[in-house]
Amino acid sequence: QTRSNSFSVWLPGVGVNYQLSGQLNLFSGVHRGFAPAGSSDDTDPELSTNYELGIRKTNSKVEGSAVLFYTDYQSLLGRDIAAAGGIGSGDAFNAGTAITRGLEFQVGFDAVNTSSTISLPVVAAYTYTDAYFSKSFESELEPWGMVNKGDQLPYIANHQVYVNVGIQHKRASLFFNTKYQGDIGTVPGAEDTVPGERIDGFMVFDLSANVI
Repeated sequence: QTRSNSFSVWLPGVGVNYQLSGQLNLFSGVHRGFAPAGSSDDTDPELSTNYELGIRKTNSKVEGSAVLFYTDYQSLLGRDIAAAGGIGSGDAFNAGTAITRGLEFQVGFDAVNTSSTISLPVVAAYTYTDAYFSKSFESELEPWGMVNKGDQLPYIANHQVYVNVGIQHKRASLFFNTKYQGDIGTVPGAEDTVPGERIDGFMVFDLSANVI
């Protein structure tokens, strides 16, 4: 058996960067997002409009940024995989319209901040994401069923935190990083009280060493 599908899409984008001072920049952008559908001719591609507005500070001591983001999915794609409760075909399916919005903070600096041969780099980031369906529809994926307007998108955590701390020398380095991901639902609109429809938040720790 064979099947095919094809798409033609225009993907414009524009970005603006304004230098407020020698160390401070204000930036924004609007871009068209696209992801191709599968080979089935009754599946539409994923289309979105992505907006961002942020401020970034950079100097020899500290680098930091704060960004607001907003994505309007006119056509969201899902994929039938066993891990998400499907039959595992891998086929793409249309998942309605959705909104993803949030903010992200990031900062990086050297805790030593001298001309010493040893440096102590620190990087930390926090992301808040609110992702929800903007219209009601009946999903093609059986575990989802009827999806209501305002239901949270599955497998997207509201809170994520990343911290990396290291010690560097010209011939060796040691880094410790940790990542926290908050609770996520496995079906649209899953509540904390529904057993089996959420994955608890977790942390991952990683320690690495390098010698040159």
